[in-house]
Amino acid sequence: MLTGGSAAAAALTDHGLIDEYQVIVHPVVLGGGRPVFPPKDRLALRLVGSRGFDGASVLLRYERAG
Repeated sequence: MLTGGSAAAAALTDHGLIDEYQVIVHPVVLGGGRPVFPPKDRLALRLVGSRGFDGASVLLRYERAG
């Protein structure tokens, strides 16, 4: 688990230190904020699992592909 915002996640990603990404998606449209990953690089990720909560939120588990 990482707390520290998008800058901390980007720094760990740049150094290849994250093996699995778990993202919880809440169906809310806010229209602003900082992106979790910088737009300069795309990550090759593979969905390895998902789980629904309370009929709205979804946990998505991704591993680095390749």
